[in-house]
Amino acid sequence: MPIKHKSFKHFIQNSIVDFPTQCWTYRACPEKDGYCRIGMNGKRYSIHRASYSYFKGQIPYGKEIDHLCRNRKCFNPSHLEAITHRTNVLRGIGLSAINAKKTFCPKGHLYIGYNIKMTRNQERICRTCAQDQNRIFMREYIKNPDVKAHLKRYKHEYYLRNKYAN
Repeated sequence: MPIKHKSFKHFIQNSIVDFPTQCWTYRACPEKDGYCRIGMNGKRYSIHRASYSYFKGQIPYGKEIDHLCRNRKCFNPSHLEAITHRTNVLRGIGLSAINAKKTFCPKGHLYIGYNIKMTRNQERICRTCAQDQNRIFMREYIKNPDVKAHLKRYKHEYYLRNKYAN
């Protein structure tokens, strides 16, 4: 629901404009999370959401308000945009955004569709590096005499495939 004109004018009049950045900030202190909240019509609103609603209309369903200026205290409507949560996270500076922007693994392989493997924890890993690591592990694992005897005893497919290499 859009904010009524009369109730929001008070907050605009009691705001400070930072001229270099053009950010509007309310004189009241922000809360612990860095956002300013205001009370209007018996309800509490985040000031940036109230500003967007006042100047641009209702916030679309499934969207959240992003600060283009990256200043959580700002409620300048030209600095606010309604976007999806995913877009908001990827625009940020958190770990998810940093990892999503990576295009190469630490060893220099491209993160492209065929070369990406998802772990159980939904983490991206390089398929080429994972295969190399698995080969090294198996080479060392097979050298263990107990493992070798076990594979031979039960005619394990790995032993049968590689009995001439042993």
